[in-house]
Amino acid sequence: YRIFQADATGHGVQAAMITMAIKGIYDNVKNYELDTSQIMEIFNDDYMNKYQSLNSFMTAIIIDIDVKHHILRYSSAGHPAAFLIQKNQTYVLKNTGKMIGIIKNVKYRSKEMKFTPGDRLYCFTDGVFEEFNSKQEEFGEERLYSIFKENNYLPIRSVIELALSELDSFLSAQPKQDDIT
Repeated sequence: YRIFQADATGHGVQAAMITMAIKGIYDNVKNYELDTSQIMEIFNDDYMNKYQSLNSFMTAIIIDIDVKHHILRYSSAGHPAAFLIQKNQTYVLKNTGKMIGIIKNVKYRSKEMKFTPGDRLYCFTDGVFEEFNSKQEEFGEERLYSIFKENNYLPIRSVIELALSELDSFLSAQPKQDDIT
């Protein structure tokens, strides 16, 4: 399985247009049987060749899960760190390269981990944790990770619903400032 998640900087019409550009580029590279780092490098160069003049950037993560060999490989371009729970161990899947759209010819690294039945992987955009309440306090990554860890015994859908509910409670009646994936 291949998972791809990206988040364009900014809001409004330009971010929506960049999102469509992201889809177009990814549709051209998603089936390449290459390492995640090579896919990210091709993606960045294609984006730079076509859209550099827009001066718009994005974060992205590509994760390949080989269910037969129980291996997870990933590359992250400035994207929020995904969170992996394996039994009682937790791992933060940190960046392996620069955001997409900053410079051409970026080299990305790929990282590999075990991924076995029962493991849980949470991928998300910064809109989940970069939300501020009326006191200008940030919801934060650590709070989000704690929700995942402390509720690992629940069905995964329930954990996600709980995280979103906790965010809504944290914000009170204040609207969200960013999209959430």
